[in-house]
Amino acid sequence: MTIPLKISGFADYSEKENRLFSHWKKTLEDTYRLFGFMGFNPRPVESIAALQLKGGVAHQIYTLGRLQDGTMTDLALPFDRTIPLAVYVASRRHELVYPFKRFDISHSFRGERPQAGRSRGFIQADIDIIDENLTLLSEVECLTALVTALKKLHIPSFIIYLNHLSIPKALMLDMGFTEENLPEALRIVDKMDKIGLDKVKEELTALFPLTNLSKLSLLEFKGSFADFLKLCPKDLPGLSAMQEILDFLEKSQINLDLFGFCPGMVRGLDYYTGIVFETFFQEYSAFGSIASGGRYNKLIDSIIEEDTKLEGFGISIGLTRLFDVLKKQKILPSFPTPPAQILVAYREPKLQLQAVLATHLLRESGLSTDLYCGKSPIGKQLTYADKKEISHVFMVMGESFVIKNLKTGEQTPDITSLEIAVQTALDYFQPCI
Repeated sequence: MTIPLKISGFADYSEKENRLFSHWKKTLEDTYRLFGFMGFNPRPVESIAALQLKGGVAHQIYTLGRLQDGTMTDLALPFDRTIPLAVYVASRRHELVYPFKRFDISHSFRGERPQAGRSRGFIQADIDIIDENLTLLSEVECLTALVTALKKLHIPSFIIYLNHLSIPKALMLDMGFTEENLPEALRIVDKMDKIGLDKVKEELTALFPLTNLSKLSLLEFKGSFADFLKLCPKDLPGLSAMQEILDFLEKSQINLDLFGFCPGMVRGLDYYTGIVFETFFQEYSAFGSIASGGRYNKLIDSIIEEDTKLEGFGISIGLTRLFDVLKKQKILPSFPTPPAQILVAYREPKLQLQAVLATHLLRESGLSTDLYCGKSPIGKQLTYADKKEISHVFMVMGESFVIKNLKTGEQTPDITSLEIAVQTALDYFQPCI
């Protein structure tokens, strides 16, 4: 049997890229914890029934079978991180502490043909807040966390387009569409960015010839919410909620220039019920959304067919997609991402026992420490550290110890005391601990 070493549709990063991607994940975890979100570790599979309930397209869902006899199970791999959350909350709704805030950085799977921007397996970084009668502070918290996270990842200039689904729905109803045909009409409107206003008018007229499309141009708008307010009817539902969110964001010291308004953005109609958003690169908008989300007020109810009054708002950063776009454009952040702060090296193999003790003391003091495990001479150990982007090397020389800064080439004089050598190493990193 020939075993494939690479599988299309899944990330295949170099060692250095893997270090950077791991750094991204840790940065997001730290950021989400800063906002009070709890780490969430859901099961890796869900029932087929749950995945098909909301948003799951049958031909995109990977189901699970037994290799031995080909028997299919009723389980499948999740295509996003929200359905696993909703199932979890539904099953434990009476014991959770609300508002329930969680982050989940995990793989999702979609049975699509691999192509640019579309993978079969990818990592998403989600946060959600769930509560009864959820307030708009949930939107504010999640959007503030999103901006903070993207900035900490050193992501190039981006813009977050907001919308409230009540706004396009009201405009469409005013033009003569009905509650019955509104979903299909809005799906056509959602293609405005791709096909333009004239083509949208053409498709709507063909399907709904008796409607008046006089206000359709409002749904082509893309700009600041303040400018939209100058153009639209003042009694539209959803306007006050949009303004309130922007006011809260400004109070949170968030630059409102990072936010735009796009009333024609109406995707996720079977999922979302209020505020929705999509995030794009300013310079690479052709690569599509890198983070999205919105308000979902009926998702948990639909799973258990019960009025729980539990509502949710969440964001999802397409971490793999974001990383791959920056990689393709050759603009991945270039700062070092070493696996450790310091390497313990030794001049000859008989000093390994001493090196193990030094490593223990450094780790006990809080330094992340890599102990060299090979047989190479010390010169090659230094080369190893340099290639791993480890900035400092703690060298066990026998009767003494030397600490070398690989960035500057400077090193300490011989230090005869192990304890003093460890403290000297700590002094280099004290501000970081």
